[in-house]
Amino acid sequence: PAELAAWCAANNVPLVHYSTDYVYGGRGVTPFDEHSACEPDNVYAQTKLAGEQAIAASACTHLIFRTSWVYGVRGKNFLNTMLALAETKPQLGVVNDQIGAPTPASMIAAVTLATLAKARSVDQLAACSGIYNLAPSGFISWHTFAEAIMAQRAAMTDKQGPQVNAIPTSDYPTAASRPLNSRLDCTKLSNTFGWHQPDWREQLQTVMNERLSGLQEPARVDLQPSYPESAGSVQDLISPARPETPCPQVRPAPFRAIASGQDNSGRARSTEMKPA
Repeated sequence: PAELAAWCAANNVPLVHYSTDYVYGGRGVTPFDEHSACEPDNVYAQTKLAGEQAIAASACTHLIFRTSWVYGVRGKNFLNTMLALAETKPQLGVVNDQIGAPTPASMIAAVTLATLAKARSVDQLAACSGIYNLAPSGFISWHTFAEAIMAQRAAMTDKQGPQVNAIPTSDYPTAASRPLNSRLDCTKLSNTFGWHQPDWREQLQTVMNERLSGLQEPARVDLQPSYPESAGSVQDLISPARPETPCPQVRPAPFRAIASGQDNSGRARSTEMKPA
């Protein structure tokens, strides 16, 4: 991230970077907002926070999205693991004391493009530069999420799913600790860009439709017309509000931006993004 940020600062190109709820440390039960103290307690969280700090220090125009529990149609993630296990296992044990909001990769991509399209210029985006939490509304456990996946699978395929049993994290220790509290307060993103935060259930339905029915529906993002005021394997989870200053409304020519983050293998990646 530091090298990308330095290049973006030198070339006046905005940088979009994807981070994680892990930087907060996961203590307590209160949702974290962007002003909450960061207390990373594993190497993954520490390096993600270091990347954020390097971007901020570069003085480049940037959007850093902290998100949680990312899943999607493709790749290795909780949804696909559950659907695969449902074909062979009569019952599953899934942790029920880690709380957060499952976030589709398609929603993250759609929100990213929508916020860039909303700004339309580097100058306008510079006024909004900073960190934003990004996740659907509603807080649930991995156990509840697994039950919802199985219920939708049964409704769409008429296949009886496995019994999903709730277990505590202490019953399934892992080398890398996972936060018990992944609740994110996304008020800043809503206030700054007029984003309507969707419910996690409707997002799951959209992804399940694509995953099981082969539908290729693009993710939709509701931005109001004016400016109002993840480390470890998914196997670790199973066993056999502050108002912000609105962005000024400026409409110069479209611009390009660079997005950075990690792919499913953990390797760093960057992508050029152009708002429509």
